[in-house]
Amino acid sequence: MLGSPIKALRHLAELLEHDDTNEPLASHEMVTTGTLTRALSIETGDTWRTEIEGIAIPSLEVRFETTK
Repeated sequence: MLGSPIKALRHLAELLEHDDTNEPLASHEMVTTGTLTRALSIETGDTWRTEIEGIAIPSLEVRFETTK
């Protein structure tokens, strides 16, 4: 989309910067570009983990928590 994931992210950031309804991206937000899955809702305490087979890429685990 739009030539590369970084161009897609920049486009989103620029759109939100001038959007009267939605807030701009914040430093704590996670944005995925080029994702091959549907968007899923996130709840506090959720843990997402990737496990890729066939190529040497380490797994990734993300836990969603609230900050105080």
